[in-house]
Amino acid sequence: MAAAGTGGPLLIQAREQLSMAQKEASRWTMFSSTEKWEKAADHYRKAGNFFKAAMKWEEATNAFKEAAALFGKLREPSEELQMLREAATSLTHKDAKEAARMLEEVLVPRLVDAGKLDEVGRMHLQIAESLDGEDVDAAMEHYRQAMNMFTSAGAASEALKCKLKLGQELGRQEMYDEAVDMFVQAAEGRLAKELTRLSARDHFFDAGICVLAKGDSVHARECLDRWCGMDYTFEDSREGRLFAKLIEVVEESNVHDFADAVFAFDSIKKLNPWRTKILLRVKDSIAGGAEGDVADDLT
Repeated sequence: MAAAGTGGPLLIQAREQLSMAQKEASRWTMFSSTEKWEKAADHYRKAGNFFKAAMKWEEATNAFKEAAALFGKLREPSEELQMLREAATSLTHKDAKEAARMLEEVLVPRLVDAGKLDEVGRMHLQIAESLDGEDVDAAMEHYRQAMNMFTSAGAASEALKCKLKLGQELGRQEMYDEAVDMFVQAAEGRLAKELTRLSARDHFFDAGICVLAKGDSVHARECLDRWCGMDYTFEDSREGRLFAKLIEVVEESNVHDFADAVFAFDSIKKLNPWRTKILLRVKDSIAGGAEGDVADDLT
């Protein structure tokens, strides 16, 4: 059985379609070239799909670009746009930075002109996720672009997801003020709909631990009061109670109570890796830099 990475029969079919496309495109005809371009474009599209299925991203990108060029000659803008989109998507797997350049220089103007802002948002989001861990600054910029496009398109839930992704990345980079802003915006979005109101407490809590990570317990208490006013369920929720307790222990520089409060919460509702990371920073500031001891306490 062929390994998934080699493509096997899929790769054979991809190359057959590519060969047929090249022959068709170069075929001499004394009549209109329209028919041969249509056939060649279809073969390039099929080749791109087979290359994509075989995870041969560079070859898929090139095949889709060739198909797009032919559809451009045929004056079929919707087909050309679709092939450019497929090319950029495939390129994301091979070279996310080059895919971003293609998105910004080639695709965005066309998609915006066609009024497909949500698709622009999805492309930015895909590139942001590809760049995560490789180029943090570029990834955050694409999360922002995706958020803005989704917002403009009226896709509130997609925009909210981008805010949360951006908030977490900003928190990791210790850009706490911006992270807090993203989480509070997300909470406000949740509060705007009855079905999602209970999710707001999670976002307020994430914002709160970012405030504490700055070492500003005074501002944290002000935030607690304000958020409880915005969401009447926050104060008595697990997240609200833990945030209030953390403010107290930070004010008192009480490392042991901090660990006890976090452990009690974690035993009921497991802390995700991002929250653990931020809480480690909060506790580390209380412990006076004993990072190794803090890590042991939260694991």
